[in-house]
Amino acid sequence: SYNAVIGACASAGKWKEALDVLDECYNEPGVEPNIYIYTNAIRACAKAGKTQRALSLLDIVKEKGLPVDSYCYTAVIDACSKGRQWKKALEIFDEMEEKGIVPTQVTYSVTISALGNGLQWERA
Repeated sequence: SYNAVIGACASAGKWKEALDVLDECYNEPGVEPNIYIYTNAIRACAKAGKTQRALSLLDIVKEKGLPVDSYCYTAVIDACSKGRQWKKALEIFDEMEEKGIVPTQVTYSVTISALGNGLQWERA
């Protein structure tokens, strides 16, 4: 499945390949990328430090009206952390909580990492 391939690309740090496969989904009749496919694509971008790409994918997910879950938000926060964008990471974390989505331990961990990367120890 597309999700498995994009997930493998994410694990291997192959963000360009992950996005290429995502593009294939758009062109495949009857295939509509779901939240799991997007989350894996965001994970691939996060691993490669491609924060803006990850944020763009989150925007697409929202535009499509897909239900954003804690795993997707965590992947985006991780991308912000790796891109040293602690303010954006906190913004995403706050958005997540405002929507009533319960953060996981990993969510807290990557958010604290984002604050640490931004030298915001007091906030962590």
